[in-house]
Amino acid sequence: DVKLAASLGLVLGLESPYAAALGCLILPVLVSAVGAVPLFIAGRGRARLPFGPFMAAGAMLVLLFPGWLPVLWMNSGA
Repeated sequence: DVKLAASLGLVLGLESPYAAALGCLILPVLVSAVGAVPLFIAGRGRARLPFGPFMAAGAMLVLLFPGWLPVLWMNSGA
């Protein structure tokens, strides 16, 4: 996960620092939280959840929709 985070940070940092923060930190946490809910409902709260696929998913969202995500973020009231 550390090597993946470094490479994703480099690639997304070329896009913009905002894209690097969004793709490597914010989106993976949100996506993994959604993935963890079924584990807690099933009673497997201590199950290990890999973080790498969620970092890759966040990076793909930022790269596929570069202008869409900042607009969504600003309109959310955060």
